[in-house]
Amino acid sequence: MTEAKPKTRTGKSQFFPLMQQIRDRLAMGESNRQIHNDLASRELMTISYDQFSRYIRQHLKADVKAASNGTAPPTIPILRSQPPRETPEQHPFSFPSNETGNGDRRRNSDREFHNSVPDRDKIYGTPNTQKN
Repeated sequence: MTEAKPKTRTGKSQFFPLMQQIRDRLAMGESNRQIHNDLASRELMTISYDQFSRYIRQHLKADVKAASNGTAPPTIPILRSQPPRETPEQHPFSFPSNETGNGDRRRNSDREFHNSVPDRDKIYGTPNTQKN
């Protein structure tokens, strides 16, 4: 029986010397995949992408969270480009003369459009004649 070779376990020893470079590239907006592919193509790192991402989560993202926990969020002053209005503008669909509060305004304004008895003259352009 042959014994399996133990893994070399060199992932962290490859990752830690490149940590500052990886941190800078992440700050510039490169993705984990882009950084890993570049470092692997230059043979600076032989670990898998999954392991690389795990190291970033464990070691680099924790640094960012620790640094941001002690500081307050940046305050952005609110600059007004126009002075505040004295009177509020009316909404374009507001009809103050028809407001009753019980739905009559809507029923009355939609009566000609939503009628249970169709007006044949409006629909077909024919006079309204009743058959017996």
